[in-house]
Amino acid sequence: MKRFSRFLRLSCFSRYAAFFAIFILLGFSGSAQDAKKVTRNYVGDTSCKTCHVSVMKSFDGNIHEKAYEVLKGDERFKKLKDEGNLSRCFPCHVTGYGEKGGFISEDETPEMAQISCEGCHGAGSEHAALGADKKELKQKTIKRYPVCWKCHLIHRHEN
Repeated sequence: MKRFSRFLRLSCFSRYAAFFAIFILLGFSGSAQDAKKVTRNYVGDTSCKTCHVSVMKSFDGNIHEKAYEVLKGDERFKKLKDEGNLSRCFPCHVTGYGEKGGFISEDETPEMAQISCEGCHGAGSEHAALGADKKELKQKTIKRYPVCWKCHLIHRHEN
């Protein structure tokens, strides 16, 4: 308690400097595993079906499957498509847009013309390549708790 009260007596600048130093130290304390840059590819949800049968069934007919279909009927999308500016729509309406193994076009990658498992959990090549007996390691290769707000709270449907 004595140390904390001493901390409170520091000047405002000193407190900010202390917080900044702690932030820097925590930010750069990653392990060698974290430092190793891993390139993951999108592999499609057929890879997920092998192990996650019940989860896949629960998503049959889910609105995420129709994200691209909804987009295709939108007049704003048609206008942006004519202008060649699809980067505003695709990140939230297809899987892996602009990334290795992700959506390229409806003709080339029709299986990615939806929000599939990887649309929320990230590219799954590393996860799919590991054996079922490596459960703990597999869990570290995907986003277990997806970041839904990237599409659902930051809505970019301006005219």
